[in-house]
Amino acid sequence: MGKNILCILSSPRQNSNSGLLAEAVLEGAAEHGGKAEVIRLVERNINPCHGCFACTRSDRGCVQHDGMTDLYPLIASADALVMATPIYYFNMSGQLKTFIDRCIAVDVGGGKRGLRGKKLAVTMAYEGEDPFDSGCINAIRCFQDICRYTGMELKGQAYGTALEPGAILANKKLLDEARELGRILLS
Repeated sequence: MGKNILCILSSPRQNSNSGLLAEAVLEGAAEHGGKAEVIRLVERNINPCHGCFACTRSDRGCVQHDGMTDLYPLIASADALVMATPIYYFNMSGQLKTFIDRCIAVDVGGGKRGLRGKKLAVTMAYEGEDPFDSGCINAIRCFQDICRYTGMELKGQAYGTALEPGAILANKKLLDEARELGRILLS
């Protein structure tokens, strides 16, 4: 039976480089029975977390009913997550950070650890010559810390330089690395 993958695309652009890398990850995962549902955050109206912690005190989940509400069951049933983000101003996109903040309702709501044991793959694209001067390294550290806190297993990242939409397609080596990440994602 196939394993469920929830792929979160956080770039507001069509044909985004981080999204194209995520597609390559999903191609690799499909070779091992991975079945993906792809969500574009720009198509959802997701409000920032209120910080009320109501989700931690009951099993009713988040008090907000917005574009995140129907994502909670998808997160809970996923075996793995793929998160794709451009690097904006030295870290992950605000859209992805808002999504991650709202995951508290599935992670600790009602005393559960809904993310524990899930696998995570991350794809990132940035302008600049390396992951340090672009800020990609800051995002990598954030994902490492998020996994340490939630108990998710960070299977790896695929990242590289690309500015114009679709430019990442010229980097065949990176696309192959992303497919390989997909192949090991569900292991």
